[in-house]
Amino acid sequence: MASYQKVIIAGNIGKDIELKTTAAGLSFVKFGVAVSDNYLSKSGEKVETTEWFNCAFWGKQAETISQYFSKGSSILVEGVMKTSKYTDKDGVERSSTDLVGKEFKFLDKKSASQGAQAPAQQAASSLDDEPF
Repeated sequence: MASYQKVIIAGNIGKDIELKTTAAGLSFVKFGVAVSDNYLSKSGEKVETTEWFNCAFWGKQAETISQYFSKGSSILVEGVMKTSKYTDKDGVERSSTDLVGKEFKFLDKKSASQGAQAPAQQAASSLDDEPF
């Protein structure tokens, strides 16, 4: 049976983005995106919930995101969920589930209007090149 996965979220970035580089020289960013939802409780009260998604981008897309986005910026992210395992500084095995981005779009009018050099969307990158 064939499998397929595609995740799309739209929300606000939780903190300023820091561009990092792997030992092999590949640029990457990881950042949290808050996605809020509203509904009415049984008593008719408006309730807002927020889910946080860890997002990761690699290469040229990471460089573009670090240049044009910051805390509070609205972003649409399309990609796949991936879980990776790592050992923390205390030697404890941990895992992290991230939305590994294939594409993104500016949702803020401010970001999109900063000039012609700000791309409206980035082309998909090959997930085969990502060090997971």
